[in-house]
Amino acid sequence: MRINEICLYNFGSYEGLNRILCNVEDKKKNIVLFGGKNGAGKTTLFTALQISLYGSRAYGYAANNAFYNRKIEKLINNKAKMTRPAISYVELKVEISNGLEIDQYKLNRKWTLDEVNVLSEEYTVCKNEMLLSESEINDFDAFIMQIIPPELFNLYFFDGEKIVDFFLSEGSNKRIKKAFMTLCGYDAFEIMHKNFKRVNSSNIENDLLKQQYWELDEKIADMAKQCGNLTECQENLKKECETVQAKVILLDAEYKKNGGVSEQEWSRKFEQIKEEEYLRDRSKTQLKEIANDTIPFLILKTQMEKVHKQIMRELERERAEKFLELLSSDNSRDTFRGFFKRNHLQVTEEQEQELITDFTNYYEEHFLCDQPILQLSNDEMASFLNVWNRIKIFDVKSVENLTKAIKASLKKSQTLRKEIELCNVNTVSDYVERRSELLKKIDSLKMKQFECEQQLFQVEWEKQSCEAEYKRIEKAYMEELKADSVRDISGSAMVMLSHLQETLLKSKINKVETAFRHEINRLIRKEPFIDDIVIDSDFNIVVYRNITYPEDELIEIINKSGTKNVVNTFGERAAKILFSYKTESQSLSLAGAIRGKHEITLPIELDKNSFSSGEKQIFIMAFYRAIMKLCNQEIPFVIDTPFARIDTEHRYNIVNYFFKELKGQVFILSTDEEISEEHVAMIEDRLAASYTLVNTDDSRTTLVANKYFGDT
Repeated sequence: MRINEICLYNFGSYEGLNRILCNVEDKKKNIVLFGGKNGAGKTTLFTALQISLYGSRAYGYAANNAFYNRKIEKLINNKAKMTRPAISYVELKVEISNGLEIDQYKLNRKWTLDEVNVLSEEYTVCKNEMLLSESEINDFDAFIMQIIPPELFNLYFFDGEKIVDFFLSEGSNKRIKKAFMTLCGYDAFEIMHKNFKRVNSSNIENDLLKQQYWELDEKIADMAKQCGNLTECQENLKKECETVQAKVILLDAEYKKNGGVSEQEWSRKFEQIKEEEYLRDRSKTQLKEIANDTIPFLILKTQMEKVHKQIMRELERERAEKFLELLSSDNSRDTFRGFFKRNHLQVTEEQEQELITDFTNYYEEHFLCDQPILQLSNDEMASFLNVWNRIKIFDVKSVENLTKAIKASLKKSQTLRKEIELCNVNTVSDYVERRSELLKKIDSLKMKQFECEQQLFQVEWEKQSCEAEYKRIEKAYMEELKADSVRDISGSAMVMLSHLQETLLKSKINKVETAFRHEINRLIRKEPFIDDIVIDSDFNIVVYRNITYPEDELIEIINKSGTKNVVNTFGERAAKILFSYKTESQSLSLAGAIRGKHEITLPIELDKNSFSSGEKQIFIMAFYRAIMKLCNQEIPFVIDTPFARIDTEHRYNIVNYFFKELKGQVFILSTDEEISEEHVAMIEDRLAASYTLVNTDDSRTTLVANKYFGDT
C-alpha cells in the first residue's frame, strides 16, 4: 500500500485546498519528509492521515457519535466556520496491490457544519475511478482494518513522544502480544484454538448435561408429589373452615331464638328511640311554624293576589311617569334631532312636537288612567312580595305528610320498646366469648389455607420452570450424544494446533530476539548497554547486561544477602549459573564453591524503567525495528517527532539504520531541531518528496514543496 497524494481542505490550520504529492516513479524513494516548527501543523497532518483511513475508529469509537463530532468540529478551519455551511475534507489517493495488478483508490472523508452547528460526515471511496457502493465501502473498510488493524495502530502511526508508553507502561506485554500475533498472522490460531476448545469442552458439558438431566427428572417428580400434598392439605383446611363457619351461624341462630342480643344491639335500640323522638320534635316545630307564619296568609290568599296586581300596576305607572318626564326634557329633543339629521330626515318643529304628544297620549291612556292607591315604600313592597312568593308555592300536602311522619315515628318507638322488653342480655358475655373463639379459629384456618395456597403456587411455578429447563437440557443432551465423534476430532486438532502454535511462536520470538540483538548494537553507541533479551510466553521483555564480578566481591555479596536470597539479588538467570558451581562441589557452600574462580561473568537483569529517556527511545526503536521485520506487507509508516528524546550522538544511527531500512513508505514529521541538513543528505537517495510547513500569523499553514527549511 502506497499513498500517492494527500489533500486537506479547510482542515485545522490548512485553509483552502492543500495538495501533497508523494508519488515518484522510483519506488526505492520511499521517504516523504515534512519539516515544520512547533505549531506549524505537523500534528494536524498526522491526525488527518489517521482520520482519513479510520474515521471515528481513529479515536477509539466504533461508530460516529457526539464525542467524535465535537473533535471533528474543532478540526474544521476557523476561517471556514465564518461562512455556513462550512465544508472540510481530507482526501487520500492510494495504490494497493490485489496480487495481480495495482488498484488505484481515492478516499474522501468530507464534513459539513450547517447554520445550526449540526455536523454531518460523508465518506466516499473510488476504485479505479469507479464510485463504490455502500456495501463495497464496508468491504473496503474491513480490508483496511485487516491490513492495519487496531492492534497495529500505534506501530504504523508512530509518535516518538508516546511510543514509550506503548512498549513500557503497565499492560505493555498484552499490547505487544496482540501486535505480535497480528503481525505474524497468528491471531487466526487464537480464533481456531477458542473454537476447538469450545467444541472439546462440550465433553465436560456432556457429563454436566447428563447430571443436570437426571437431577431435573428427580426434582420434577418431587415437586409433583409436593403439589399433590399441598392440594390435599388445602382442601382439608377449606372443609374444616366451612365446618367452623357453620357452628358460628348455628350459635347466632340459637342466641337470637332465646332472645339474646348483643350489647351493641341493645344500645342501638335505645339510640333508635332517641332518633325517633328527635324526628318527631322537628316535625312538630315545622307544623308550628306553618301555623304561625303561613296559614294566616293562606286564608287571605285571594285578597293578597289582588294586592299583588295593584302593586304591579302602580309600578308600571311609576315607570311611565319617569319616561314621559324624560321625553319632555331638552336632552330628549336634542337626541331626536340628532337621529333625524344622521338619517337625513327633514322634520319640522311641529312634527317633532306632534311625535312627543303621541307618545304622551299613549302612555296616559294605558298607564296613567288609574290613580295610585297603596303607594308602598320599597321595603314594604319587598316584604309583601317575599310573603306572596312563599304562599304562592306552598304545598298544602306538606302538613299532611308531617302529620303522618309523626304517627309513624310513634308507632316505631312503641315497637322498639316492646323489643327491648323481650331482650335477654344476661347470656351475652358467654355468647361473645364462644363466638370469638370460633372466629379466631376461622382466621387461623384461613391463614393456613393462604400459606398453603402460596406454597402451592411457588412449587407449581418452580415445577414449570424446571420442566422447561428439563426439555432444553434433554434436547441439548441428545445433541451432545450425537457430537461425540466431532468432539474426539476437535480434541486431537486442539492438541496439534497448540503444539504447532507453540513451535511457530517460539521460532518467531527467537527471530525477534536475534534481530533485536543486532539492531541494538547498531543503534546504540554505549558499550556495554544490552547484551541479551528474552521474551517469555506472556510477552514480558527481560533484558540483560553481562557484568563480571571479582571473586572476593561476589563472595562478599553472597555472604551479606545469604544463599536463600541469591535469586532476589542477582536474578533467576544469574542464580542458575552460580548454583551450577555448587552442583560441581556438593559438600561446599555456595561461597566456597565459587572460591578460586577469580572472576565470574553473570547476566544481570536490567530495570528498563531505570534507563534514561534517550536510552528508552533507542531500546524501543531497536525492538520496534526487530518486531516490524515480521511484517510481510508494505504499509506506510507515519512518524511524528522522530527523535523525541534521542541525543545528537545517536541520531546518525537512527537515520541510517532505522528510517532508511523500514520497508514501505515512511512519512517523517520533524522540526528543524531533529532532522538536520546532514540527516537530509543521508536520506537523499531515498527522498521522494519534501515539504516545509510554514505557520502564517499563527493561524494558517502554508505548504512549501521541494524544500526542507533552508534547503532547496
